[in-house]
Amino acid sequence: MSDYPEHDKLRAVKNDTQLIHAFLMWLEHGERKEPYEKSIQLAEYDDNSRLQLSSVPHDQLIAMYAGIDLKKLEKEKLAMLDKQREMNREHQAELKRKATAKSQPTGDSTCTAS
Repeated sequence: MSDYPEHDKLRAVKNDTQLIHAFLMWLEHGERKEPYEKSIQLAEYDDNSRLQLSSVPHDQLIAMYAGIDLKKLEKEKLAMLDKQREMNREHQAELKRKATAKSQPTGDSTCTAS
């Protein structure tokens, strides 16, 4: 397992979650054979046992299905970005050191004046 367990989980179920997302999109926006056919919407019961449209976004539904914590996933993304930024700073510093070393005289050259 890597330093990013939520991303590992996501990678492991990638094909499944893409298929589920495509299916959910098809339910809501897919092609219908007859013009009078409406889209299919997900619904849930409220506290008064009334059916209402679900307010849970698709990505949250899929994450719940896959056992992925979206808050942890976001923290991992930020940690990845921080790590990449640090690597970029180190690389830039190394390039600067090399450029500075190239521009410094080595002391090996001799000048002769005529």
